[in-house]
Amino acid sequence: MAVTNGSFHGHAIRDDGSLWGWGMGAWYAVGDGVNTKPDGTANNVHRPVKVGEGFWKTTVGGGNNNGFAIKFDGAVWAWGGNVRGMLGNGGTEHVPTPTPIGFNVYSPTGLDAEVLAWGAPTKRTLVASVAPNQADAGQPGCMFAAAQLADGSLYTLSADGWQLHRPSQARAWQCGRLSAQEFDLVRDADLSGLRGLQVYLGYGRGSSPTDALADMLARSWLRHAHTE
Repeated sequence: MAVTNGSFHGHAIRDDGSLWGWGMGAWYAVGDGVNTKPDGTANNVHRPVKVGEGFWKTTVGGGNNNGFAIKFDGAVWAWGGNVRGMLGNGGTEHVPTPTPIGFNVYSPTGLDAEVLAWGAPTKRTLVASVAPNQADAGQPGCMFAAAQLADGSLYTLSADGWQLHRPSQARAWQCGRLSAQEFDLVRDADLSGLRGLQVYLGYGRGSSPTDALADMLARSWLRHAHTE
């Protein structure tokens, strides 16, 4: 879930992807389609009201009199005041309710995967970043992380940590609707004895780790992301 606030309004995204707004609705800042009441007074919304569905639960932002959120497919939606084109939709008209602005945060094709690394060999941190492309974003699937040691042994990461890979067992780091993710591979770990370690990241579409792994391998949707 995500929560943000603008100057006089707030928004939140629930775990089910629904978008809610409240506060002062001048210039349609709440996103409920109302600027002022029939009597001309300000549209002050005192309790959260639902203004959209299908949004990525970790992304919502607020401006002075507007708001922004990203759907699971990577499309950016915006609403509210649009003075000087601040909503980025190519116009300057105020937007009453959440509306796509024609921009997507994901790559049109391909797979974005990288590892950020820092620290001494005896206190090493590796953080993975994986993002689906526009066609796959929001689809059911799983994220995978694998590490190959210099002796050729292969380990995979799941919620239970790193374990030796078994061909008969598909182990995913996370399953659900595919979206950009950042997660720790190791934190403050002693990797001084693992010179030559190779890290691979990827994802596959499917309702189970087995199906997603098969899809990832069939499409070669696995990338070499780091070498120690």
